[in-house]
Amino acid sequence: MKNLIFRILYPVLVFIAAVFVLEAVSFHEGGSTTTAMAAPTLPVVSMETEDGVLFNRMTGYTSARSLSTFRPDYTPLSTDRSGSFVVDPKGQTITGITIEVRDSSGEDLIENTDLSDYTTADDGTITASFTLKDLISPDTPYLLVILLDTEDQQDIRYYTRVSYSEDETIAKDSNLLLYESALDFVTKFHTYAVDGSNEAWITTYIEPDAAKDNSDLSFVDITSSYTAVSYGSMNVTQVTAPVFGIRGCTSDTYVLYGTYTLSAPDSNNITCYFDCTETFRIREGFDGFHLISYSRSMEEVFDPQNADYQASSVPLGIADDNMQVEASEDSSCLAFVQA
Repeated sequence: MKNLIFRILYPVLVFIAAVFVLEAVSFHEGGSTTTAMAAPTLPVVSMETEDGVLFNRMTGYTSARSLSTFRPDYTPLSTDRSGSFVVDPKGQTITGITIEVRDSSGEDLIENTDLSDYTTADDGTITASFTLKDLISPDTPYLLVILLDTEDQQDIRYYTRVSYSEDETIAKDSNLLLYESALDFVTKFHTYAVDGSNEAWITTYIEPDAAKDNSDLSFVDITSSYTAVSYGSMNVTQVTAPVFGIRGCTSDTYVLYGTYTLSAPDSNNITCYFDCTETFRIREGFDGFHLISYSRSMEEVFDPQNADYQASSVPLGIADDNMQVEASEDSSCLAFVQA
């Protein structure tokens, strides 16, 4: 009788033990499996001010894009229709640079010019200058397409909207001479928030709401406290600096945004990384720029190697409450999307 009971229970116990072992191994391996992201394969292009400040960082496209699917950043040109840009080749060898000027719809080609006026630094970075032909009208928007050729790829396209004014008075009134000052303003705000070096300057521009909950650093805005704007008790270090883009402008207002990465130690002194995006709306006044609106989103970069796995959850740190999450039918697998 005992042998019969043993023969019945033994396979059941083995099965239960196997399930527990399999679940433990699967969870451990699933939590620690990572794949390194491939390095960028296309060069990156940024516009450059006369003072050497980079703005409007552009990623490349290997085929033409329709303006109905995206809106490029805006680049003001000098009164003589000139500008400059910097190419980070990302390890590629640049064999040719061409610029196209098209109408605001991107359909009609106005100019196609091969550029030869560029210099290459020791690290491979290229700085190119251009002056558009006298084929465009002042105070009229156009599309500038920068085309790069590399040894591996032809006609990599980079897009920005451009316009110019003929004299400095008109240019100033239409904000074409103020973009460098606008970039200086948002860069200063960003720097003071990260290093906490000038509380008095930042508090001049923000409008803290005493009733606001400032404990959530995943999103702060102009109504947040100075403590929240300056990253609370986090000991942040800048990993990558923002290259601000000009999303748009009117007669006296700029909308600029920048993305960057910060690091900070957690409670276990493990370095965590955070992707951030800042957006500014600023307006020129007689006494300088005024901050009309400000917002910043912040999201911790998930690190599966250092994640604190729990029985029924995976803490993601600072993250958007509306993060897209999907689970398998049996809830054994969980997937989420980080921006």
